[in-house]
Amino acid sequence: MAQQCKSEEYRQSPHAGTWYPGQADSLKKQIHSYLDNAQVKVAGEIFGLISPHAGYVYSGPVAAFAYQTVQGLKYDAAIIIGPSHYFGFKGASIDTFKGRITPLGTVNFDVELAKRIIKNNRLLGFEAAAHVQEHSVEIQEPFIQTVLKNVKTVEIVMGSQDYETCEILSNAIYEASKGKKILIIASS
Repeated sequence: MAQQCKSEEYRQSPHAGTWYPGQADSLKKQIHSYLDNAQVKVAGEIFGLISPHAGYVYSGPVAAFAYQTVQGLKYDAAIIIGPSHYFGFKGASIDTFKGRITPLGTVNFDVELAKRIIKNNRLLGFEAAAHVQEHSVEIQEPFIQTVLKNVKTVEIVMGSQDYETCEILSNAIYEASKGKKILIIASS
């Protein structure tokens, strides 16, 4: 069960129980089954990965190959970048809640890193409506909880994926994360 916290400060996971199991035991079993079947070795340091964001029965086996490559590695934070499916807006929205509650417990967000990414960037901010039902970032969290344990995350929802927004976002992430070991997760 998730640790006790003020629910208005932590984002809920509305797709738990539909897109992936809503009970911790079932979710752990499913993720571990996918990871056990995804034996892959990658040489070198891993800075990013691409993971699908459909329901786990469709995307889980493929996502497991991506997450298997970073299982047990140490990162200061994981930045998840996914497209907006439910709310149209220009730029990118970086979540500034304290974390997300999943069936596996609470994921803490790296709020300070999120604020540094937003700082002084005209196309970057926090658009609450972009995060309420967005599955592209939520669906990654249980895999992250399983393979990277207590790493903090930053959830970014892209309202527009044009060159200008991507360039501004990539530069902002680079500047904000100097001195940190960051994993970038493209939710595709």
